[in-house]
Amino acid sequence: MTDNHSRTVALVGCGHWGKNLARNFEALGALHTICDVDAAKNTAFQATYPEVRFESEFSRLLENQDIKQVAIAAPAVLHYDMCKRALLAGKDVYVEKPFCMKVEEAVEIRNLAEKLSRIVMVGHLLQYHPAVCRLQELMRDGVFGKLYRITSNRLNLGKVRTEENALWSLAPHDISVVLSLVGKAAPTSVSAFHKSYLNRGIADCSLVDIEFTGGINAQIQVSWLHPFKEQKLSIIGDAAMAVFDDTLDWSSKLVLRRDYFSQKESASVSILEDEPLRNECRHFIECCKERNKPKTDPCEAIGVLQILETAEQSALKNGLRIDMPTGERDQG
Repeated sequence: MTDNHSRTVALVGCGHWGKNLARNFEALGALHTICDVDAAKNTAFQATYPEVRFESEFSRLLENQDIKQVAIAAPAVLHYDMCKRALLAGKDVYVEKPFCMKVEEAVEIRNLAEKLSRIVMVGHLLQYHPAVCRLQELMRDGVFGKLYRITSNRLNLGKVRTEENALWSLAPHDISVVLSLVGKAAPTSVSAFHKSYLNRGIADCSLVDIEFTGGINAQIQVSWLHPFKEQKLSIIGDAAMAVFDDTLDWSSKLVLRRDYFSQKESASVSILEDEPLRNECRHFIECCKERNKPKTDPCEAIGVLQILETAEQSALKNGLRIDMPTGERDQG
């Protein structure tokens, strides 16, 4: 069953992740065009999406006045250029993480979108996961009390990339969630370590430690060179702790434990079973229609990129703790 939206979205890139975006935008009744430089991919998708047009040239897609929104799932190094061209062509833009490869590029895109009154949304998928949304509610309700620490592990075997390292490929999701949970606490410093095994100079494993105002600490570990899949987020406060394990069944994904030094058992938290990517795609379409600021807008993404850049600098200096720059995140 499809939601009631007109077909105005063009998807750029229908590879490993793009195919999932295609499925969801089509389910929402919004997919107008799929654009990929690989003609074989276009041909393969034509039988699945008979109502969708196919294009191999990005420039021709931008000239089509029936296309109002462009969703970009191309390699990360192309995000800045494609975002800019799409905005200048009068399109609203959804772009997968990482938003851009440099903070200054992201700031330029944000400013251009504001100047042209265009919507830009970044694909920080976990922000649209029912379990994370519930954690954000619990945090706003003060259930955790004083927040101490957040840890997040995103580990698996593959998919190995060469155009970006594991930090830039995997950690944006976790950093985005951490920033949403710490509220007004600002990151003050970052320390990070990389390890490269498969391709020289491209980190397969990264460990990032972030200090925030108020004494809050966050630690993020990512790797595509790990024997089993682990996607686990833990939150620890003085009143309660929670664990979100996305590898478990929906009934067990989110567990909350109050008075955790007692011997009381943890309690599962009821959450709605819903596909995060469908929620994310729907949110983008609704923001474009209503002209509302997306939950994961450029300002939110700039905060993520600042931490990524600072972590990269620290890793190059063997984990030296580096103070965070100030200014851009506060302007959001």
